[in-house]
Amino acid sequence: MQGAFMGDVVLVIEGRDFSTRFGWMTLIHWCVGLCHAVQRLEHQDQHELLSPESDDVLRFIRVRDRLTVSASYVGQVAVTGFPEFSAAVNRFVAVKFGWIEQNYSRALLNPGMRGVYRRIGRTLPRGACGEG
Repeated sequence: MQGAFMGDVVLVIEGRDFSTRFGWMTLIHWCVGLCHAVQRLEHQDQHELLSPESDDVLRFIRVRDRLTVSASYVGQVAVTGFPEFSAAVNRFVAVKFGWIEQNYSRALLNPGMRGVYRRIGRTLPRGACGEG
């Protein structure tokens, strides 16, 4: 997951900007981390999304259907609906993996992608990693 599709993350929640300015966030790691956060928050009230290369963290606290988001790298807090956040994560991941599938289909031949797709709750496209 590391080293491919790197850049910054643009994340704005209820007008609060949690975007990174690091330049080295990995798109696949970010997608897996967000999906994992949503999955965990369905069953527990807190989760932290750790940055793979630093001590930075994105914190989530869920109280019923409300989600509070904060980050170690910005001094802001946002509150949003958990169902809306979950739906936004699902849309984001679908768009980004659709982009990878469309433009970088050879990346799907990497055997590690089978686990990535399982972790994000998507089906690996036919022909990828010997599938289909």
